[in-house]
Amino acid sequence: MTNNSQQTFAPSRLAKFFIRILPDRVRRAVILTSLAAKVEKIGVDDHEILNSINETMSLVETPNSLPFTVVVKDMIWVNTTQISGEIAALRNHADSTRRLRECAKKLVDMIPPILRYADATSMTEDFYRLFQHPIHR
Repeated sequence: MTNNSQQTFAPSRLAKFFIRILPDRVRRAVILTSLAAKVEKIGVDDHEILNSINETMSLVETPNSLPFTVVVKDMIWVNTTQISGEIAALRNHADSTRRLRECAKKLVDMIPPILRYADATSMTEDFYRLFQHPIHR
């Protein structure tokens, strides 16, 4: 891991164990929802927002499990200040499509292997779509 990824990701040993045994589709739901929750300060009671993210990203069949990902967000994502700032800066930027893709790629490049649920291209596309979600505008 690089210094940058160590600052952004610091899953505890327990979190690493659970993340490692999760199927990729569940890991995808956990990573994307917890990232949105961390960056946008979504709470466990924000069911409408979580349901909207679930529908947009096609994460899980039963969205009742999504509040759990909000609870564990701080176990997975430590320092997202830089990422949050970049996303916020891009919201009304004329060149936001290209820059949002760059931000998504930068984030994927920083993710340690234990948190990856797909290849870098697929994850970059997922993060880009997540950043485009209405809550991010």
